[in-house]
Amino acid sequence: MGEARRLVLLHEHDNPSLAYFESSICERFAGVPVKKIDIATTAANFNLIESGDVVVIIRYITFGWRTVLQARYRDLAGLAYFMDDDLLDPGVLVGLPQGYARRLRRKAVDHASWLRTYCSELWVSTPSLCAKYVKAGAQLLEARPVAVEVKESPVRVVYHGTLSHRAEIVWLHDVMKKVIEREPRVEFQLFGDAKVGALYRDVPRVLVMHTMSWPSYLHYSSTHQADIGLAPLLPARFNHARGPVKFFDYARMGAVGIYSDVEPYKGFVRQAVDGLLIDNEPEHWVAAICQLVRDEALRAEMKSSVRARTCRSDLSV
Repeated sequence: MGEARRLVLLHEHDNPSLAYFESSICERFAGVPVKKIDIATTAANFNLIESGDVVVIIRYITFGWRTVLQARYRDLAGLAYFMDDDLLDPGVLVGLPQGYARRLRRKAVDHASWLRTYCSELWVSTPSLCAKYVKAGAQLLEARPVAVEVKESPVRVVYHGTLSHRAEIVWLHDVMKKVIEREPRVEFQLFGDAKVGALYRDVPRVLVMHTMSWPSYLHYSSTHQADIGLAPLLPARFNHARGPVKFFDYARMGAVGIYSDVEPYKGFVRQAVDGLLIDNEPEHWVAAICQLVRDEALRAEMKSSVRARTCRSDLSV
């Protein structure tokens, strides 16, 4: 490699490969400015690559970016490929789930010949990869821990409705997306299947968990804490016979609940004492959740009322 004026990391989204190996890559070019380009969100552009750049392809490449790199190849100070899986051998795809194998083939394996031709250096993550590609001059990089600075304690918001509440799960998407955009401390957890996971994929800090049997859920909710529990209830014939059980589920987790202002919660939850009753207007839910996130004193006061009420034998309002 020549003398680098700039280090360019081509990567696909924020991912573990970039997180764990970025510092090892950058150490090789101490003092050199670093530019990261997300090839999933940035169209291939000749103007983004400059003379004297060292470009490192992290795992994946596209045909568009190949065209750019080929055109600017003589101007580069170097071109390297980093992989933390065996992405150059199509034989390793045998036995993988078909969808995952197709994805790896499209993003990496089908580009293997081009990568071998144009990349002057191959960097890998494990001794086994280094040994397999020793003739290609593979060099071993060291994974480094990822430092995450947490300035304030997170606030965990949960919705523990089953898939019979799919309408509520869909309804909460836009509510929680706005909440999370406004409140960087919020983490959201709910139950769901692959469709629910796909629905919430565009919302950061969301954990979609598999549904549980009642004994498993009882144990889980008795041993895991939350701050705010959500219980929206939309108009539906099946919902007319619901009971206020979410009050007790969230109480076990030490959470304060926000409930639709309809039966069975209307007339059971004491407004602003042991929960909040909100009409089914999404913006009102966004405001109520953000209020509880920010007002720790109010949460603590209501949590105390929830605890006192669930310890009584008479649960009437």
